Amino acid sequence: MSHRDTCPSRWEAEREGERAQEHGYGRFRNPYDEHYGNDRACEEASEAWRDGYRRAECREEEQREEEAAQARAARHRAELQAEEDYAYQQAEAYAQEQQYYEERDRAQWEAEQAESVDAVGQTSENPT
Repeated sequence: MSHRDTCPSRWEAEREGERAQEHGYGRFRNPYDEHYGNDRACEEASEAWRDGYRRAECREEEQREEEAAQARAARHRAELQAEEDYAYQQAEAYAQEQQYYEERDRAQWEAEQAESVDAVGQTSENPT
């Protein structure tokens, strides 16, 4: 580009446009637009500045979309983990309940066996 000494190269103008967008400046801040009426006015530099500005906007939008996708993936992983944790807790509770009933049944059976042994022992000792 640089058709005049006051005009920046295409790369410089694009980079200025990118920096302007990155710093949050609006499109109206293009220093190469003719409406400024200064010696920096240059259509080619203005176009390059706008290209750089748009490229930075696209890059920012892609970054936002990427972050949103990562956030969705993290939420999905958290939901799956919560479901897994819940299923594990339910299985643990079920296992504890089963163990309780087995121990209770075993204690009941042992008590019945002890009673029957005592009853048999009493009848054989006292044959009335």
